[in-house]
Amino acid sequence: MSPRAWIFILLLFVSLPALSSGSAGAALDLPLTAREYGGYARRSEVATLGVPLPRGAVPDPERLAVLDPAGRPVLSQFETTAVWPDGSVRWVLIDFSADCPAGGSAVYRLRDNGARPADLPVLNVSEDSLGVTVETGLLRCRLERRYFDLFSAVYLDHNRDGAFTEDERVTSRNNSPGVRALDALGRELSSRWGSARSFEVEAAGPLRATVAVKGSLYEYESFQRGEPWIDYTARLHFYAGSGLVRVFFSLENHNSTLPLKDEDGDRSHWVLGRPGSFYFEDLSLETRLAFEGPVQLSVGDSAAEILDRLVLTSRGGVYQESSGGENWFSRNHMNHLGIIPLTFRGARFFLDGTVAAERDRPKAWLQVCDRKYGLAVAVRHFWQNFPKCLSADPDGTVRVALWPEEFPDRHELEGGEIKTHEVAFLFHTGPQGSSPAENRIATALGAFQHPLYVRAPAAWYLAGGFFDDAATFDPQRFPTYENLMSGALNNPDNNLIRDIETIDEYGWRNFGDTWAKNEIDQTAGPNTGRIVLSHYNNEYDYGYGMLFQSLRTVDGDPRTSFKWWEMAAAANLHQSDIDLYHAKDSANQGGVYSGGKFTHTQHGVEAALAGHRGGPRLAWSGSLRWPWGQGSNPESGHFDNRGMLAYYYLTGDRRVLESANEIRDLVYWKITENRFPQIEQTNRDAGNNLQILTDAWLNTWDDKYRLAAEKILLTTHPDSQWYTSEQGRQANPDKAVSGFWSAAICIDAAARFTRTAEEKDGKPYRPGRDYVIKYADFMAAFLAAGPEIGFFSEWSPARGGGKRGYGPWTYRLSDIVMYGYRYSADPALKRRCLKAAVDAFACMRRQYPGPGPIYTDSKANTMLTGGGHEYTSYLQNGSLPE
Repeated sequence: MSPRAWIFILLLFVSLPALSSGSAGAALDLPLTAREYGGYARRSEVATLGVPLPRGAVPDPERLAVLDPAGRPVLSQFETTAVWPDGSVRWVLIDFSADCPAGGSAVYRLRDNGARPADLPVLNVSEDSLGVTVETGLLRCRLERRYFDLFSAVYLDHNRDGAFTEDERVTSRNNSPGVRALDALGRELSSRWGSARSFEVEAAGPLRATVAVKGSLYEYESFQRGEPWIDYTARLHFYAGSGLVRVFFSLENHNSTLPLKDEDGDRSHWVLGRPGSFYFEDLSLETRLAFEGPVQLSVGDSAAEILDRLVLTSRGGVYQESSGGENWFSRNHMNHLGIIPLTFRGARFFLDGTVAAERDRPKAWLQVCDRKYGLAVAVRHFWQNFPKCLSADPDGTVRVALWPEEFPDRHELEGGEIKTHEVAFLFHTGPQGSSPAENRIATALGAFQHPLYVRAPAAWYLAGGFFDDAATFDPQRFPTYENLMSGALNNPDNNLIRDIETIDEYGWRNFGDTWAKNEIDQTAGPNTGRIVLSHYNNEYDYGYGMLFQSLRTVDGDPRTSFKWWEMAAAANLHQSDIDLYHAKDSANQGGVYSGGKFTHTQHGVEAALAGHRGGPRLAWSGSLRWPWGQGSNPESGHFDNRGMLAYYYLTGDRRVLESANEIRDLVYWKITENRFPQIEQTNRDAGNNLQILTDAWLNTWDDKYRLAAEKILLTTHPDSQWYTSEQGRQANPDKAVSGFWSAAICIDAAARFTRTAEEKDGKPYRPGRDYVIKYADFMAAFLAAGPEIGFFSEWSPARGGGKRGYGPWTYRLSDIVMYGYRYSADPALKRRCLKAAVDAFACMRRQYPGPGPIYTDSKANTMLTGGGHEYTSYLQNGSLPE
């Protein structure tokens, strides 16, 4: 976005007589609206969000402050996550203490006046050679660097005297293994064997402290030989004045996979059951409490207590075996043998071997306590990530089973696959109350399942330069456009959620992906013509499209904005964990796949045993043959990380940033070392690489990424294409241009790189502008087909344009001609480009004349949500009617 746009946005929220672009002295006054959708009144809840800031506006985040609706400063902390070329803050991550009524909203304000609350709770972090101690005021927790066992020692200040004595110790001196696994042979693996490889205090502010531990699980005898079995990362978040510890736990299999060969000897089938997988019976986070006297157990679902204060005489808890949905026994849940191991629908609440209650989809929590202390636990998206179990034993052991041994099958984590869960451990003391409304534990863990949704105004995000130019939600001006954007969520009869339910796209490996309902069986067998179960792998960065739609609708349609955000969060977390190949692997094609993203399920066949790794085993492919073979490997035509980076900026989730950097490093290595670089043609391969390098440069301002990106501009320059010059067209009268949607992905990335270069250099970037103008000129002259077709999908000098339009891709192609309008100084070309965009939108109105939200499938919706930004932005800030 231009400096003028930033000034316009700032003037909406800043009380100043005048403001100049990049003025470091400009006062900041930005509304942050908290919205509560979980049905729980919030009291001093820590809200987290990232916001972009104008260039030069905030040189130092120490001056920032958050004020409550009454204008009083609240406890807050700030972390710079990206900077402008001048070093000023571009993205800031904000944590602040918020109150909000159930189902309501509250407006806080971000200012740069340095205001601080008068009384600050104590949050201390102290390090020594053996570990870290965190004190929140209510809780003291010791984390050991060697023999990491999750919570080595936890104390609660029961008498509120500000000190922690031995009689206030909560955890047993005979603590549990912390992170514990049982392998397929029943051997116990633990985090307590062996020192952590990395032990870092990532944040130590006045409100939140974060400790990240990276290590391996060992079996005891293998520990003696120095042989790790499986890796993990645990990020523990502590909060001032609170006994809540949020743990983000990632189980990581960095082993390489040996893909299955097809009949031509090509290893391109990354199916379940291959060498490199880690098989195990159980993976749990455990801690043991030092209870006095009888231990009481409560297990609940949101505000409801299903098992209420029962004496714990043997193991009790809740176990979720399947999604609990209508299609819970879906073929989507086959193991590597083709067996669906699920035995019942939903969850069971149990004690002493007795099933006391059943629920389909509980937002489950478990609490154990004695007369002084208690611990409550929950897993975010509990049922969506089945199987799961929360249990407790009479010896005080509390277990959060992320892959429970209760499941009637062993678990498989494929080589190069990781999975992250978010877990709450709430250590507490003090009164509870007897009515459901007074159940402090249920309220706290319900709030954990439904964090406050806090956002700046939509226009503020769109002015930040990271996101595309776009209009904020405007159904009056753009009725067709908005119907197509929101149809995936708001069409009552056909929508994205219903598609996910149809194939039961749930379970720890599936949650966050969508169904490629557009795929039809083409195997020439008995199922030819039927819709297949195909994983979309959020192709074309659907996670970014969801997130972007969430931001642009935050003011005009906040409920839809929140729904988009929930989808975007799940999508980006899924991609970060499952869709990327997290192996340091030189065995498969010299490492060109390591850190790459797997493709969607191969066109026209069942996903079967391939999971989210492209091509299923040959036996499932029938007679279908594609030019690229029957399988699929990670390759640049399906790479992206813009959605993951945007998610990181908005949440501060470093696990997602690490994944985004993995794919960045692979692309940079491939191009600079010329190892399968995929930059030879103006298509989505080169475009995806260019997007990734542009964002790498934007995030770091390291010019090595600029140089690698400019290499792509050279290899895909319009001067190298026969169709962009009159001489080339005359020499190739029968040659055809087709599939320009793929070229548009590359041209769009080049336009964004151009904007980034101009941000960095402070002057026009002529090579990028020339690149975009020449492609836009060709499109406006030869592909623009008027309001009935939009853009031709095929064109040749002799035959002219084809008759088929581009459907949902039309909006994305309209962006390219609008870049030509923006950058060209030729009035005639500007008119042609603008007319092409006008006609493209008219074409979409003809194709989709319905009055309400419109949805067909996830692929079409991805194309739609990722395009049309430049023209709608122009109209909203100009004077043309739609």
